[in-house]
Amino acid sequence: LAQGQSPTLYLQAEAMTLIPGALPGTVVKTPFGPAQLQSVRADNMHIAKPINWKLANNTIATMYLQPEVVQLTQTPGFNEGDEVMTVYGQGFVQSKREKEGDLVVLLRNWALAQGQSPTCYLHPSACVKIPGLQIGAAMKTVWGLMRLLSIR
Repeated sequence: LAQGQSPTLYLQAEAMTLIPGALPGTVVKTPFGPAQLQSVRADNMHIAKPINWKLANNTIATMYLQPEVVQLTQTPGFNEGDEVMTVYGQGFVQSKREKEGDLVVLLRNWALAQGQSPTCYLHPSACVKIPGLQIGAAMKTVWGLMRLLSIR
């Protein structure tokens, strides 16, 4: 719009319809368990990697899924691979320490001297689960192609 403003849209519930599938980087529910969506091909095939299991040779499987079987759900609690916002910035849950009840979170926007990501051991109350989106990412919406400017 004029002066760089963004439009505000007010929609009735009937105007909003579910778009099957999800965005790359998000953790989704699949028939094979939770998985992190890697990419979406031009033919709308969703490519994902499972979070909780590996193949017999200790490699991670690649799943090619139709958008109808991929569900973006907000599950309670935290799972490995969940994208989180912390007081230190955005990161993802690498693992859970059951004995202590902490989450092991690797930050996405920090790098130590050797280029490594800092490892945070955080109580779950210090983390907020967010969709796996990054500022600057392009996304397809019902209004067309858009770029993510901020996460609030």
